[in-house]
Amino acid sequence: VTEHKISQSFDLTRVMFSRGNVTEKKRFGSLVQQGEYVLDMYAGIGYYTLPALVHGNAKHVTACEWNPHALNALRFNLKMNRVADRSVVLEGD
Repeated sequence: VTEHKISQSFDLTRVMFSRGNVTEKKRFGSLVQQGEYVLDMYAGIGYYTLPALVHGNAKHVTACEWNPHALNALRFNLKMNRVADRSVVLEGD
């Protein structure tokens, strides 16, 4: 799925995806200022982590997630969008 020039890959049978909050994800990306540090609790596949890094140009995002399938998708999506070097993924809440 591609939304606002952000690519996301995931297994639809294992993780949640909601196209309904697409405008909120875009808005969040515009709220983050360049150079900020962001903590994303319950990161999922990167719903807010990716806009913070790609559009907000956050210096660093710490993304927390407990679902192993979402964790795999999140790590893949960070690499696919070339922002993995500005993030760390923590397993757990």
